[in-house]
Amino acid sequence: MGDLFLSGYKIIGSLKCSQGGHKLTNQLLRKIFSDKSNFSLIEIKGKQLPHTFANYHTLKSIA
Repeated sequence: MGDLFLSGYKIIGSLKCSQGGHKLTNQLLRKIFSDKSNFSLIEIKGKQLPHTFANYHTLKSIA
């Protein structure tokens, strides 16, 4: 699912896919980002977790 990195965002969530491929991942991201009610952007402030750029308490509340 490395293609999700191409969205330009750190995505917090889960995804199960079998034989998705580049085309299907592209279609998924376009569908998600086509409507702002499908996602939210969170700015993390305070102490960050290494390699995640996210605060532990914020992650725990949304994941």
